[in-house]
Amino acid sequence: MNESRRLLKAGISEIFSSIQGEGLFAGQMHRFVRFSGCNLACTYCDTPASRDRNGGRVYTVDSLIKELAGNDDCPGRMLCLTGGEPLLQADFIRDLLMTNRRENAFCLPILLETNGTLPGELEKVIPYVDFISMDIKLPKDAGKDGTSLDKNLEFLKISYIKRVYVKVVIREDSDRNEFRKTAELVESVDPGIPFYIQPVTPYGRITASPSSDTILDLYHLACARLKDVYVMPQIHKVLGLK
Repeated sequence: MNESRRLLKAGISEIFSSIQGEGLFAGQMHRFVRFSGCNLACTYCDTPASRDRNGGRVYTVDSLIKELAGNDDCPGRMLCLTGGEPLLQADFIRDLLMTNRRENAFCLPILLETNGTLPGELEKVIPYVDFISMDIKLPKDAGKDGTSLDKNLEFLKISYIKRVYVKVVIREDSDRNEFRKTAELVESVDPGIPFYIQPVTPYGRITASPSSDTILDLYHLACARLKDVYVMPQIHKVLGLK
């Protein structure tokens, strides 16, 4: 047995199956592994329990593979690695996916959901993932540690060797200039990258979704630069699912 496989451990907030409610694969059944810990503190975060790196249950690569193995009974389902920010545990994910590829343990395409701020960690795992959902946070919403468009750009350039799409959550008071810069960032890599505008779902301190005027304004702003723009709320929330 590989020594790192035996020693590496990861905190995982929850493992569950549900309908994917966001982005390119919305409406499909996925198996979700939600990793604990996040490097941001977004104002609209709807999974606050996953922010704590020490929260959840601790898994080894072998124990997680054992739990995931045999869960391929739903045609078209994917394994979605989400968070928190899963790339905070990139070494574990690399060994997990390397082992899966070698042993054909759970036979599912891999979707990585990430905030796109850790390009160095992405390089460790990108050979083993199939799709990347890059959730770019507008700086105003990313919390005290903030985010960096330079890091986002570096991340997107690395992601581009795989099938990648971008999501941006918007609020009524989202900064229009920040949003424009995000659209320009995507345009600089490829204006055809799918770009999802996600109106925030009320949660906690967020009491309302953005108005239709705000949604349409930002939609047209994105369409001026990008070829494949969508407005999509969180479908799983509309359906009352996890």
